[in-house]
Amino acid sequence: MKFKAGFRKKIGFFLYLYLMYYLFHAIDAYILVAFGEELVKYLVIVFFCVKLKELNEPLDGLIYGAMAGLGFALNEGFLYLSDALYYV
Repeated sequence: MKFKAGFRKKIGFFLYLYLMYYLFHAIDAYILVAFGEELVKYLVIVFFCVKLKELNEPLDGLIYGAMAGLGFALNEGFLYLSDALYYV
């Protein structure tokens, strides 16, 4: 079965648009948003936890970092839950 050259160009263009759509969403989700979230977690540790006198061993930094990550994950989970309950 033979197709006209214009049909192939249109299919190629729509395939290009389709791939660009998912590429931009992947860049947005995995690079821009993730970088912002990790930067905020780091800034929480730097601005709030470094001033504490209890932060005197390397393991303390690990624990505070894990707690900051768990706090953000809990907050994000509640945001997704509230969004899902709103639209039900």
